[in-house]
Amino acid sequence: MEKKYTDIIFDVDGTLIDTESVIINSLSELLEKRGMERKPEDLSVVLGIPGVSGLRRLGFPEEEIPDTVREWLEMMDRHEPDIRVIDGITGLLDSLRDEGYRLGIVTSRDKRGVWEAPSMQPLAGYFEIAVTQEETERHKPYPDPILCYARKAGTKPENVLYVGDSIYDMECAKAAGADAALAVWGAPGAGREIADLTPETPAELQTILTGTRP
Repeated sequence: MEKKYTDIIFDVDGTLIDTESVIINSLSELLEKRGMERKPEDLSVVLGIPGVSGLRRLGFPEEEIPDTVREWLEMMDRHEPDIRVIDGITGLLDSLRDEGYRLGIVTSRDKRGVWEAPSMQPLAGYFEIAVTQEETERHKPYPDPILCYARKAGTKPENVLYVGDSIYDMECAKAAGADAALAVWGAPGAGREIADLTPETPAELQTILTGTRP
């Protein structure tokens, strides 16, 4: 089949690996330790954006954020063994690579969280390019991370499909001029109205992009 895209790029958390509970539980544990208990549902505002931005949304004073982020990351590291690759992702990536798509990552994680995290080791070898939080001053939902990816890949945004599980991912893609696929398997629901594709499972996305079924 003729391919519309040259590049398929992915968010990480909630799209490739199942980290939502680890992110929320670690933050809840940290807040409880500081006597700042919040309901887990109130903490979902931190998903899909850099930790610094998430803590700002929760009202943390600016001077407390650097130390809080470091402590939060340490707590998440302790929960690393609980993180798993989402069912069907490996098959999807194998199929896309076999079809000749270039695979990349655009994420709010730092470089260490992409290339060194144990939970990402089964997947890291699939990706040629990763744009992490250090590489742009503005992050999702701004277009900068995908525009940065396009420059690094030597392609145009219109040749890119960005797969992510949050409305911030969808807004980032559309602002950059790329197409957006909402990974419904990890999404709370927001973003459907602006997504170009809304696959319910990795297998469904594989069928859409390759014409083959797992």
